[in-house]
Amino acid sequence: MTNGRRRHPTRPNRHGARFDAAHAELRRLRGALLAQADPADGAGIARWADRPGGGLVLTGRDGLAVAQEVLGAGFGRPVLVDAACYVRNRTHRRSRLSASWIDWQHGCGLPLALTDSAYIGQGDIESLRLVLAQAADLGPGVVAVLPLHSSWLVDDLNQLCAAVGDAEIPIALVIDHASDPLGVTSIVDGLLRLLLLGIPVMVLRADVSVVGALCFGGHTAAVGLRANLRSRTPRRRAEHQSVLVPHLLRFVDQRQLDAAMLADPQSATPLLRCDCEVCDGADLSWLAATTEPREFGDAHTVSALLRLRDSALAAGAGSMRCQDSWSMRCVAAVERHHQLAESLYGLPPQPALRTWAAASGVAGLPQPSSATNRS
Repeated sequence: MTNGRRRHPTRPNRHGARFDAAHAELRRLRGALLAQADPADGAGIARWADRPGGGLVLTGRDGLAVAQEVLGAGFGRPVLVDAACYVRNRTHRRSRLSASWIDWQHGCGLPLALTDSAYIGQGDIESLRLVLAQAADLGPGVVAVLPLHSSWLVDDLNQLCAAVGDAEIPIALVIDHASDPLGVTSIVDGLLRLLLLGIPVMVLRADVSVVGALCFGGHTAAVGLRANLRSRTPRRRAEHQSVLVPHLLRFVDQRQLDAAMLADPQSATPLLRCDCEVCDGADLSWLAATTEPREFGDAHTVSALLRLRDSALAAGAGSMRCQDSWSMRCVAAVERHHQLAESLYGLPPQPALRTWAAASGVAGLPQPSSATNRS
């Protein structure tokens, strides 16, 4: 601690030379913010994800064909394919990672291959070690997908760090939690400790606040384009169009944005304005008026995410300045939620904003107003 503040120190990556020698693609993914999408949306968003610091994660085995398609069309950024077997399957002692799945990914031109891991439940150290050992045996250019119950980053953190450190292979976390795992302080603390191992750590199927993981030294992060790709378990209810609001650091239902603009356009417009390449300074209500709101919304989301990533990492990923800058950005987003509450009830700040603000000890978070808690 410094002056009573929590700090997240950076540590030299003692594994860096080994990983970089094993695969140059890891270097291309360092600090990247990927758009995680269904295969049906992959080709449409590729244009916007083909930017420095960008890339794609295509979800499901059908993503292999789309990966070939976008790479064949000249896509110049990293592409990963997540089999997402963890959605329905749980790891057990007879589970085996598929070598064919790895070969298919490499055969499609993907330099890095994600394992088809099943879910690893609370405290199941045998399954964790099994997945890591099998992934290590699959050869170079393999990333071990670890779909973990969130307790691994809290109660079983020592065992997790020991197993990952012993395996010495890149990992991709899918953190299972009832809502947003990065909104829980103890989970974020566990993630930050895991980053200190020097192992390349990716975080898949995350919400916008995962940009904070990059600011604190995470290797790669992926934000789900749809709500069901921002958690391990897909939602069963029908999903309405949601829009990324950069000033609030969150996705918001388009209907709520429209309600805010109708209630108080003068106050809402500055908070809902977006300067990404797609919006060019317009407020986000324009998306509802387009003939293809889903397509334009996706283009805005990917473009705005990469703009956010560039701004957040401007001070140097992992540096104290970068950490503090991200925390202050989260504080500002909380304050903007309170401003918007004057015209839109029922949209409190997401817990992750306060969690990341606390990660570097930023004080002075505004307290919720009575209007914020009304529904």
